[in-house]
Amino acid sequence: MFERNNDLERKQLAPGVCITTLDASKFNRCRITLHLRFPAKRESATDAAVLALVLERGYAACPDMTALSRRLAELYGADLGVDLASAGTDRVLSADICGIKDAYALAGENLTAAYADIVFGTIFDPYLVDGAFDPEAVRIETETQARRLEAEFNSKRLYCVRQARRKFYGDTPAGIELGGYPGELVNVTPQSLKAEYDRILSTAYIDVMVQGVDEARVADMQTAAEKVSARHRKGRGSYSAVSVEKSRRLNAEAIQRDRCVIWQGSVQRIIFASDWFDAVTAFETVYFWPDLAKCFREVWRVLKPGGTFLICNEVNGDTDKDKKWTEIIDGMTIYKDTELKAYLEQAGFCDIAVHKSKTGWLCLTAVKRSDCGCGRQENEGL
Repeated sequence: MFERNNDLERKQLAPGVCITTLDASKFNRCRITLHLRFPAKRESATDAAVLALVLERGYAACPDMTALSRRLAELYGADLGVDLASAGTDRVLSADICGIKDAYALAGENLTAAYADIVFGTIFDPYLVDGAFDPEAVRIETETQARRLEAEFNSKRLYCVRQARRKFYGDTPAGIELGGYPGELVNVTPQSLKAEYDRILSTAYIDVMVQGVDEARVADMQTAAEKVSARHRKGRGSYSAVSVEKSRRLNAEAIQRDRCVIWQGSVQRIIFASDWFDAVTAFETVYFWPDLAKCFREVWRVLKPGGTFLICNEVNGDTDKDKKWTEIIDGMTIYKDTELKAYLEQAGFCDIAVHKSKTGWLCLTAVKRSDCGCGRQENEGL
């Protein structure tokens, strides 16, 4: 996916990973920001708050604040910050670095690449000790967070804001405290922070923001971001549980009114009886169905006669560029419209219509009918 709006250019590097660049001529400094948006969880809110502080202390190549400060000073006093913010029912973990542009480097250094190494390293290559975060750093930042929460409690204005939020949002995800909970700081450990860090990486949508980078360096930034996203996505497990959790939060009101039910299951063995649904949709998901023929037969089974099956994919395999997704994401298979149509016909669907957009989106609709002669007998009893 590619978008351009005057001086702003946005490009999707992988599902859930985007890079946005702004015209360099408008800025006299370079800024690179990573935003990781992930679902907030009450049980790990305190770990997330402390994690942001620990990440700001250094990363694998600069494992402590002294080494990191020295490296930033070498880059003409570049500034690095890590922050945690609220975004509705989500959290946004951000790492931001800002420094002078390459054009002002006295020795012609590639400052942009150095900035990228630091900000990407801060998020994706943290300093670990025996597979967990540095115990001393965790101890220091846990104490720091305790003092912050105590100061907030003693501030009448901040305390009133906290109580108002609690009253307004209640026990909903939006009401989870951004800074965590004082009584839970004793439970924060290097291992619990590593568990929260892994959860964030496994659920986050990543947005790379680049401002003030010379045009000659933009391609390098995109390449660096693609490498990071590839390493980040490679080998990750199913998103099913995360998607179900997020869907339940977004549709909480409809669920409460019995207008919506959200369950997790396998399309290979759909738990509903035959002839159950008027319509079945599959948005951006058939890439990962393990046995497409069997899955389509299951969809056919649970549809009522005359029911419609809708498939919608963002990539259709018509260009070589589409192949890069399968290199980045484990278990992904991209199907062309002809392949999907053949599977649908084999499953017994009729009236198959194919729709393609100029930007690469692919949509197919198929109807379950008993009079089309497309394998009806083959599907009975499946």
